[in-house]
Amino acid sequence: MKRNARKAFTALKKLDAPVFDHGSPGNQWGAHFILGAERRTGDDRLFADRYGEEFKEQYTEDGVIINAFGIRQDVIDILQANDLYAEWIDAGTVGIYSA
Repeated sequence: MKRNARKAFTALKKLDAPVFDHGSPGNQWGAHFILGAERRTGDDRLFADRYGEEFKEQYTEDGVIINAFGIRQDVIDILQANDLYAEWIDAGTVGIYSA
């Protein structure tokens, strides 16, 4: 995993985000790592919500999008700070890629 991806991976782990290193870049999606979009336990928080049930994409008064594409804003902030972006692979899997 590249240094910037490892830095983001570690920062997300500290938030208790469900991130997984699947042997990138050799995984089937070509992602640096994966962000899980399903609850691990009944009291778990979602970090990505494709269906907008827990949090929704919205605009601020300044016209800035937050929680874009159903990805929590704190995740987006960490990814952007490390020149990365998130893309949905399927309803329960978000791939993290170089910007």
